[in-house]
Amino acid sequence: APLRSPSDWPPPTSRSAVQIESLLFAQTLADSGRFGESQQAIRGSLAIALRLAATNKSKRRDVASTYGFLGYVLALAGQTGEAIDAYEQSIVIFEQLAKEDPRNLQARTDLGQMKGEIAGVLWAANRKGEAAKATETALEILQPVTDRPNVIAYIQQQYAQFLLAPSNRHPNPAAALMYALGADAREHHTNPETLETVAHAYAAAGDLGRAREISRKGLAALPAGGQADLRRRLEGWLAQR
Repeated sequence: APLRSPSDWPPPTSRSAVQIESLLFAQTLADSGRFGESQQAIRGSLAIALRLAATNKSKRRDVASTYGFLGYVLALAGQTGEAIDAYEQSIVIFEQLAKEDPRNLQARTDLGQMKGEIAGVLWAANRKGEAAKATETALEILQPVTDRPNVIAYIQQQYAQFLLAPSNRHPNPAAALMYALGADAREHHTNPETLETVAHAYAAAGDLGRAREISRKGLAALPAGGQADLRRRLEGWLAQR
């Protein structure tokens, strides 16, 4: 799963200025491969979120989102067990929020996102049955959200990525390609993470030529240095023959 951009996090008005600064700094550090420092910054933001949520229940989404971000960075650093723990903390909160208000579409969407992300880490930890179940839940939750006319590109891209995941028992490359291309169009073909998902979908559909073409565009859109994991994945599709 990609690092969330600030626009994909909970609204800045729900966070303290220090917390926002910590998360932005954490993302920059993670993009540069400085995972230990990134985790430290995230934990600082998490401490603030926990303090705020102790007296204001509306801040719980901030806590859950920050746990999810921590899980992603821990997974990138190869700390699989700790990543699963962080994701599980996030999921527990989002499940509670969704249970409290079944009409809370944001909580349901967040829960689907975290289920999809933890599935990748569970798969890497050889907990494949759990990974498949988490993927199934993520796709079930996110499918109606992804089909809404006002869906954001990030959700389309993530849904496509979860469709392509090895933990998905029912692969659907054609659907993944449709959603990935939709996200790419919304972002005007500028997001290398989305371009990587498009390349993956083309490869899964058997069109390796298009996969290589798109991966070149993704590599060209990457900033110099940083995002080593994304660069590795793009170069992998470029090498497909």
